[in-house]
Amino acid sequence: HPRRSVSRSNSIGSCCSCGEESINDGSTIGSLEFYERVTPAYLNVFFATQTGKAAYFASQLQREGSGMGFDIAIRSVKTLDQESAQSLRQLLIPHVTKSGKPRGRVVFVVSTYREGGPTDDAAKFFNLLESLQGSTGCLRGLRYSVFGIGDSSYSTTYNAQGKFYDRLFEQLGAKRLVPMGLGDASKDIDFDFEHWKWTVFWPKFADLSAKDCRVIL
Repeated sequence: HPRRSVSRSNSIGSCCSCGEESINDGSTIGSLEFYERVTPAYLNVFFATQTGKAAYFASQLQREGSGMGFDIAIRSVKTLDQESAQSLRQLLIPHVTKSGKPRGRVVFVVSTYREGGPTDDAAKFFNLLESLQGSTGCLRGLRYSVFGIGDSSYSTTYNAQGKFYDRLFEQLGAKRLVPMGLGDASKDIDFDFEHWKWTVFWPKFADLSAKDCRVIL
């Protein structure tokens, strides 16, 4: 079938680049150092991939966000294999606002593999997340979004991993930034992602960042 296209808003990315004090201990996220001063538009993008599609989508978010003036870091969930519950919280919610509130903003681009299971690179992280079930409030201060990659021909397990992430983060006290996006590999998954990011995610993220700037300035 013909490839569909998504219109992009020219107003996205027009927020100011204002600074905000951040508490940090000089630790690193992978090979990326924490910023001593961070912008409200700082975003971590994590991916779990089997064939490379989720990594490709995550790299699009990084490229587009950087082009709009946002500070975007990208990493595989495999780099989270050895984290404890406490260190995971510090990685996902690394900033403290001037008013003392914890802040973290993340997107997870998550593929489902085989019959609803995690991809090979996400298996250990999945086990960590399972162990956190019941830890209500441990991710309070996190704003998160999930885009799931699945195949609707597996009807009973369609996008099971993305749905698990989306549900669990809310149970742990995080606040959903936008509704979860669902990509269907048996149809037009590229359109699914384009539609989600340009009509749902980026407008909301830009609006939130602009509000932060007005509060700080």
